[in-house]
Amino acid sequence: MSAFDDLVPIAARVLGAGWFLALNVGITVAWLALGPVFDWSELWQLTYVTTISITTWWAAILIQGAQARDTDAIQAKLDELVRSQPGASDAVAGVEDRP
Repeated sequence: MSAFDDLVPIAARVLGAGWFLALNVGITVAWLALGPVFDWSELWQLTYVTTISITTWWAAILIQGAQARDTDAIQAKLDELVRSQPGASDAVAGVEDRP
């Protein structure tokens, strides 16, 4: 297993936690409150926007990884259910892996 595979379930739990949403709301409120202190400078805005963009990009990658793992697990379970039923055709089991 790679480090990414180890990180995905942890990151999915963190990104979906209520405290993480509250943290992000707090950061945004702080950013808005500090706007007048920094005179709404371009550097101040660029730093925030860049940070949010990079964070969003990484979150999307981690979420896609978690969804891929979930999909693989569901497919394996469905394939096993099809194969376990007497008289059921297993022609469709594993079809997602075929070219």
